[in-house]
Amino acid sequence: MGAMHISKGIFSLHVRRALAAKSWRYALLLSLTIVAASFVQLCLNFWGYDAAELPSASVAWVGNHGYMKTPLFGLWIFMLMFPLLSAVYGDAFYVHRRDGLIAALVTRTSKARYLLSGGCVAFLGAFLVALGVLLVSQLISFIAFPVDAGRDAFALSFNSPSSDVNQWGAWSDSLLFSELYLGNRYLYNLLFCIYDAVWAGLMALASYVLSCYVKRSRVVTLGVPTLVYLALSNFLPLEINLSSYVGLVVSWTPGGSVTFFALAPLVFLALLVAALALPLVLKRDVLL
Repeated sequence: MGAMHISKGIFSLHVRRALAAKSWRYALLLSLTIVAASFVQLCLNFWGYDAAELPSASVAWVGNHGYMKTPLFGLWIFMLMFPLLSAVYGDAFYVHRRDGLIAALVTRTSKARYLLSGGCVAFLGAFLVALGVLLVSQLISFIAFPVDAGRDAFALSFNSPSSDVNQWGAWSDSLLFSELYLGNRYLYNLLFCIYDAVWAGLMALASYVLSCYVKRSRVVTLGVPTLVYLALSNFLPLEINLSSYVGLVVSWTPGGSVTFFALAPLVFLALLVAALALPLVLKRDVLL
């Protein structure tokens, strides 16, 4: 019971420090500002069209930035989301070590519990902020667009009859989760909101783990995971390229892999946990 109480105590301490920091507020504010600007851009794309031509809110969503022509949101989700949300708590270990707080914090628990609790909060902080932003980006679509679209919706405005599934033919069969895509687009969007939020959390955890090895630069701690992700996205094939799954890209470019979709975050999590445990196994003093 004592060990469990200490473990909960250090986790609560990490949570309190994360909530007290201003970084999550800045990340949330900037992200929501981008969502709002993208929504305005989305609405302007349909300026002057008849209400019968409007797609449903499930299609007219800024997250569907490839079809909806909202590149600002695409910039956020592909280039800004990971480093911005990693700053929620992904740099906590670096900051604690820089400010000389680690020694005082570790006296309340063990090194292993301190690192594990901090990593969990880094993941949860980025995950929750990302999920909140993505859900808001979907919900605001109901302000201007109908829940269900008419047969002619989207056909005249963007020359793409996306509301009429009978016109799609076999093309949609090769989409990842095509039955869900055609049967319930809102659940499809929700699936990718959660998936993107999971990766935001994992990249924040990657920053936290990296800070155990990099001691001199907060920018490096927050930026390297995203730089590696962007570099790999330039040459990996579609089926094993994370950028093909983040931001609904697989709904525009058929050929995604369900296996990669399901296993990639689990494998990455396992690698991060191993990297976090390695200094402890090797008895390296990561606190200095």
